Amino acid sequence: MSGSDREGRSAVSGSRVADSREAIRRAGLAYAPREVRQAFWMQHNRQRRGRAAAAGEIVAQMWAGQLGSMLRKQSRAAEILERELPAELFEELTLGPVRRGVVQLFVASSSLAFQLRRDLAPALVRLFQREAGDWRIREVRIQVGSPPAGGTA
Repeated sequence: MSGSDREGRSAVSGSRVADSREAIRRAGLAYAPREVRQAFWMQHNRQRRGRAAAAGEIVAQMWAGQLGSMLRKQSRAAEILERELPAELFEELTLGPVRRGVVQLFVASSSLAFQLRRDLAPALVRLFQREAGDWRIREVRIQVGSPPAGGTA
């Protein structure tokens, strides 16, 4: 190790020592017992670092955010459909998942599904593009049956 390396290290460590002494002095602990100063540093370091979040907490927060977003989207889709469709027709529909540019609607009979696909689906795509353009809806899928579990609004 060269002399300049040792000097550089001592300058850095000397700077750290001076900073530590200054922090202790500012806290009014310059003449405090060693245990008190150690407790100060433990508290000081904990405040600077912050509490580490567990992986489970992070996943729960992400899932809650996604779930909230999905529920808000389905609620808004239901409001749009209720406002724009006749009440009798709205009662026949069950809203399914709204994701990846597809709004899924479920009906009880295949004849109603056929008529809605032919007459209403293109107009609904345009309606969602106008009312909720940020969703980028490209298809309204009308299916017979009921939505998958967890996909209803």
